[in-house]
Amino acid sequence: MKQSRHIIEKRRNDIVELLHQSGQQQVQTLSEYFHTSPLTIRRDLIELEKQGIIERTYGGACLKKTPEPLHDFADKQAIHNREKELIAEYALSYIHDRDTIFMNSGTTIYQLLKLLNNRPINIVTNNILAYECCPHLGGELIYTGGTYSDLTKACHGDFATNVINQIYANLSILGVNGITAENGATTSNLQETIVNGKMVERCTGKVIIIADSSKIGKTHSFTSAQIQDIDILITGADADPEELRRIREKGVEIHQVSSALPMAL
Repeated sequence: MKQSRHIIEKRRNDIVELLHQSGQQQVQTLSEYFHTSPLTIRRDLIELEKQGIIERTYGGACLKKTPEPLHDFADKQAIHNREKELIAEYALSYIHDRDTIFMNSGTTIYQLLKLLNNRPINIVTNNILAYECCPHLGGELIYTGGTYSDLTKACHGDFATNVINQIYANLSILGVNGITAENGATTSNLQETIVNGKMVERCTGKVIIIADSSKIGKTHSFTSAQIQDIDILITGADADPEELRRIREKGVEIHQVSSALPMAL
């Protein structure tokens, strides 16, 4: 039976997490751990090696690079702040009354949430700061609950994903740590990316990534969305033009914002 993309991505993310913990793993050990065939594990390792995350060794694999350090919310908020505000303002054009929207955590999402107070929409989020931004939301503010992380100001874990599994949204707007044409949208936190992936999977409409220009061309350890699952990318004017060209060739609609006028590519 063919496995869903979400199951495959979760297993690959879990493999990377195990490599973070142990440094190296054998194919047979991973096969037994995940209750799947060695051939399936080898396919996973080949794909992870293509993404530049791991290096295959004789009978197994190890991490190829040291993961970038996680920064807390306050640190991220101070970086590219004006650009994030402009990206959030542009993203408003995709939000309509009575929409049900998945939104995750992150500083660009925070800027967007601040613009949504009083709007007659439903927001489903793991972002603990959502009520601070939208105390008088015209629709429902639905928290996923889950295990709280002070680092990201968000909730993750099985409880959060189980709640998302009961909901369909007609729009998903997500912040990410990096995006490339080859590896899609990625983050540095396994639990965060599992929630993000579920918000993509349960969306019946457009999936929009909002990311400042520094995120374009970067790949982190865990996949939130394959590039073919992303409909729109909204970013800043200083984003790497070559990477944007490659992303656009994959079918993603791209909009860049600046202090002057937004540009569509």
